[in-house]
Amino acid sequence: MSCFPASACPRPPLPLRPSKEMPVMDRRALATLLVAASASLILAAPLLGAEPEDRALELINAQGCRGCHSIGGQGGSLGPALDGVGARLDSHQVMRQLTDPKALNEKSLMPSYKHLPQENLTVIADYLAGLK
Repeated sequence: MSCFPASACPRPPLPLRPSKEMPVMDRRALATLLVAASASLILAAPLLGAEPEDRALELINAQGCRGCHSIGGQGGSLGPALDGVGARLDSHQVMRQLTDPKALNEKSLMPSYKHLPQENLTVIADYLAGLK
């Protein structure tokens, strides 16, 4: 049975994150594309009156971190869950992971976020280090 117009045909939903079966190079290319595409969403100045936690979550969402990581059971599963990361890493170690992910794990698929303003990196690192 064919549909006319084609847009009238039901379609299966698209996946929200890459499959773990996706080739490594394709996952890296997709991660790079997502980071580049989200660059225009970066908010350099904090929202007036925004709490640090709200600001951190805003930045985490704008950068697409939940495409691979989960927080509070929401988000992706390609990367590790970020709940409790503060029990393993302090703020400086989280900052290093954000700016040079291959330093801790040379096989990491996580892109570097060193292009973000230092203030934004600090907000994210402090928030994640507080998740104990």
